[in-house]
Amino acid sequence: LKVPEAPAPVPDIGADRTGWFKYFDEERRQSLSREAVVRGLIKTYGLGSDLSQVSAMRALVEATWPIFDTGGSGRISREEFLKPGDGLADAIIAARATLR
Repeated sequence: LKVPEAPAPVPDIGADRTGWFKYFDEERRQSLSREAVVRGLIKTYGLGSDLSQVSAMRALVEATWPIFDTGGSGRISREEFLKPGDGLADAIIAARATLR
């Protein structure tokens, strides 16, 4: 019997923004879907067992999506995610205190 490997840990977005992006870019499209961002936030902040927090996170991502999807593609590109000061990564890092 082969024991399945444990999934790699989620990279710390504060220390490795690019690693976090790549981890959740499961389709390898150099962009993140809304669902990938929601999943990333849930895993990063351990919200999986609290359905009310998961629901609130989904609503927050939906409400703020147009701010970060500046190209209007429906996805967050690597550039939109990593944009210094205004990108989604910096917004997630800045909001850490309220998400934990």
